[in-house]
Amino acid sequence: MAAAGCAYAADASYYGLDSALINEAPRLTSANDRAVAVLAQIPNSRPQSARQEFDRGTVPDATRLEHMQLVLKRSPAREAALNRFMEQLHDPASPQFHHWMTAEDYGTDFGVVLKDIETLTSWLEAQGFAVSGVYPNRMQIDFSGTADKIRSAFHTEEHVYQINGRQHIANASDIRLPTSLTPVVAGVAWLHDFQPHPKNRVPLKRTPLEHVRGKPQNDLSPRDFATIYNVLPLWSSGITGKGQTIAVIEMANMNPQDWTDFRKTFGLDYFGGKFSQIHPAPVGLSKNNCTDPGRGDDGETLLDAEWSGAVAPDANIVVASCAGRSNVKFGGMDGFYAALTNIVNSKTPPDIISSSYGVCEADISLVDELQVLDIWKQAAAQGISSFDAAGDTGSVSCNDRVPLTKAGLNVDNNGNSPYIVAVGGTDFPDVLDKTTAQYWNPDVSSDYGNARSYLPETPWNYSCANSVIYKSLGYSGPLEFCNSKDPSVSLVDIGGSGGKSTLVAKPSWQKLVYGMPADKSRDLPDVALFAAWGDAPFNHGVITCTADTRCSPGLPKGYEVNGGTSFAAPAFAGIQALVNQKARGKQGNPNPVLYALAAKQYGKPGAPNATGLKDCASDNGNTSGSACVFHSVTRGNNAVPCKPGSADCYAQAGQQVGIISMFTSRLQAAYPATPGWNFATGLGSVNAANLVQAWSDYLGAH
Repeated sequence: MAAAGCAYAADASYYGLDSALINEAPRLTSANDRAVAVLAQIPNSRPQSARQEFDRGTVPDATRLEHMQLVLKRSPAREAALNRFMEQLHDPASPQFHHWMTAEDYGTDFGVVLKDIETLTSWLEAQGFAVSGVYPNRMQIDFSGTADKIRSAFHTEEHVYQINGRQHIANASDIRLPTSLTPVVAGVAWLHDFQPHPKNRVPLKRTPLEHVRGKPQNDLSPRDFATIYNVLPLWSSGITGKGQTIAVIEMANMNPQDWTDFRKTFGLDYFGGKFSQIHPAPVGLSKNNCTDPGRGDDGETLLDAEWSGAVAPDANIVVASCAGRSNVKFGGMDGFYAALTNIVNSKTPPDIISSSYGVCEADISLVDELQVLDIWKQAAAQGISSFDAAGDTGSVSCNDRVPLTKAGLNVDNNGNSPYIVAVGGTDFPDVLDKTTAQYWNPDVSSDYGNARSYLPETPWNYSCANSVIYKSLGYSGPLEFCNSKDPSVSLVDIGGSGGKSTLVAKPSWQKLVYGMPADKSRDLPDVALFAAWGDAPFNHGVITCTADTRCSPGLPKGYEVNGGTSFAAPAFAGIQALVNQKARGKQGNPNPVLYALAAKQYGKPGAPNATGLKDCASDNGNTSGSACVFHSVTRGNNAVPCKPGSADCYAQAGQQVGIISMFTSRLQAAYPATPGWNFATGLGSVNAANLVQAWSDYLGAH
């Protein structure tokens, strides 16, 4: 829309909702109302991590922040109507089931009325900001301006912060807004430059001999993944993701040749999936907020693109990327959220989205969180199925892979949305179990697979707190092992993440499954897949093709190994493409169906299904029940070592290393893998063929 003086079209409902809601009266009278002088503080509108001890003073007044977002809020009546509608969209018994919306529908029926948007636009311009426009969802107004304008309009200062060796800018206090605006305005998002970071790491390099001559590490090729998670029967029956588009949201491009090499090397070029890269421009804005990021650090991008397409080889893979912030002078909405917001609000949104970037809940403000939550909600309303990497730092998502965390228990901000599937991580313990010969052939096939079948899984966790590791070495507990001089001790916090959200309440469908705690929080993860990086003592990773180690038939130059929940999320997005093809269309939020299927297999809280829990335990390996949809992971944990005296850290007197614990008065490593749902692996991993069929049966039965 134009910033000022534009002619707004009249509101009209596409879905015929209640006329009183569609013709809702404006809630703002005028930007110049007499109440404008009365200010209201917006609670939690600054990042918690921008603490006073890190403060290095104010930024220059001329420091410009591009693409800040005035985050809007619905009337209570429209919010309630939207929540009812979201339930109806995913209820097979409802007349509204799978009646997906467009972004414009979403804005018309559930956004802020246009007259109020005009009033807010005029107010922003009167404060000296440049307004780019409003998105089709009518829930955020894009604007830019300098630090002095932020100070006068929002009554806060932009400061420089030095945190973990990095310089950031952020508002130093909660913002204040005219009381007359608060019925419609939730606050201002992205008054800082904390941005999501990719969850992958620098890959390991394997030599040719390590793969071709027996592949002792048994790293996963596409054929291995398809064997272990039972994708092959789907491919054989023509369920390959045909007709589906998966968008991976990134902040770097990749070399298209890497995609081509990967497909050719692993026998996937037979399928018809196409690859493309876009920099999605915003709809409704006069100024572009998405620029070409270049290749930069493309490890995350190629991992996401190659492997989502490896699981669904006939699906079309779209890399949607925007440049991130380059230095401390630039705040405002970062490249990841620009790409996400733009593609969801586009005229041609994808069927599925995979996200492998994250930032912990404490690193953004509550207003940022509200904007992000609504984007994921909007995506689900449009039929998009979304997947997010739960994190790679065990139960302490706010830690930055620093030994002996002080961060305490926490989770990431994307996966906490009820409208996204948070994907955790597992590993294969066959090396420690001495069962490698049972589950892996000594030689590889022509497409580099040597997995024999499904094999037991444990939570991915490289730390000394992992019970699978310390028990294999003869130690009785994590404190004994982590405080020993054993050369195998690892004080890192590397593993699949999970835990309780402090910001988002538990959705109704998450209460259905055995193992789910009776808390009020959105609990993570929802599901899990293999995610390990290839390190000892488990020695399994995921093969990728890169410009540094070019793949070609025979792998004469070796290959690179990566992993993380950055792999698990796009892989599960690929599985969803198979579900969509079988179900003949978009499925929206997968969680209600996933949890309904899990409740049938595991039972409900207080009423376990003993047979399902026994037959579908992951430790059964290749003797798991033939009807199991989920593999219940029941051994190991995602706990990590911590600094004694820090949050959620248990240690005994005199010990230099503690363990992240559910209690500080006694040790209960956080979090253990237990039957049914758990914080370490969620519902567990899946048998893809059984999931696709059970999903189809579920829809048919309703």
